[in-house]
Amino acid sequence: PAYKGITLASSISHTLYSDNSVSKPFCHNRKEAKTHGESGIFVGYQPKGVAMIVDDVISSGNSITESIKLLETNNAHPTSVVVAFDRMEVGHHKRASTELYDDYNIPIHSIISLDDILEYIKSNNSLSNHLVEMETYIAEYKR
Repeated sequence: PAYKGITLASSISHTLYSDNSVSKPFCHNRKEAKTHGESGIFVGYQPKGVAMIVDDVISSGNSITESIKLLETNNAHPTSVVVAFDRMEVGHHKRASTELYDDYNIPIHSIISLDDILEYIKSNNSLSNHLVEMETYIAEYKR
């Protein structure tokens, strides 16, 4: 997805090649298709075949759902999603990552989740002043 996932996708692509000689090009979508220059909805490699979606965060899951649909309508088949941070928010009815898996059979992998951060805050006395803020946030969004 545009825009914050671009640096993550480019880093993954670069590392796969430099460390393992595995060539996995990447692309990102535009907010709207261009009709001139490098035209189309995608910048970079034109997706085809199997694809992995990379993004910085999953909240409601809406941007990832849009990416899945965009890839599918452009002859690519997303098989997994990697996010840096899972906010563990509720989508329409349950946790967004669970809804995406249920709806598209695509697993969501995160580097870190809200639960990970909460556990770290609980285990570190110097951060205990943030516990109330975290619990308030969780009560509002995680349900």
